[in-house]
Amino acid sequence: MSYELDTKKLATMVRAQRANRPLREVADEISDVSASTLHRLEVGKCPDMAVFLRICSWLNVKPEQFFSHSDPTQTVQQIGQHYSQGQIINLVRSDSALSPVVANVLSAIITAAYEIDRT
Repeated sequence: MSYELDTKKLATMVRAQRANRPLREVADEISDVSASTLHRLEVGKCPDMAVFLRICSWLNVKPEQFFSHSDPTQTVQQIGQHYSQGQIINLVRSDSALSPVVANVLSAIITAAYEIDRT
């Protein structure tokens, strides 16, 4: 099982809590967190554990609400309960880190996996 930190959710909550206040003002409010660290959080970068815990305290939320886990033993059918085959393929094709050739290969693999799982 693997765990992931939802940096988008964290960034959204930090931006909402900060509102229109300057980064430096908010950084002064949170002990041992710089304005540049807050900026990195707001653009979705992953903080170190100490900063993450300080931010959670400042937000007055439990840290576990930002974590999700995935089970590598999930079947394609179980994953499909959350995302459709088309959504998964669209995500793969829209990933700018992948070349079009790699995106096409992955899309073909996803399609084949769904076909195998249906039989």
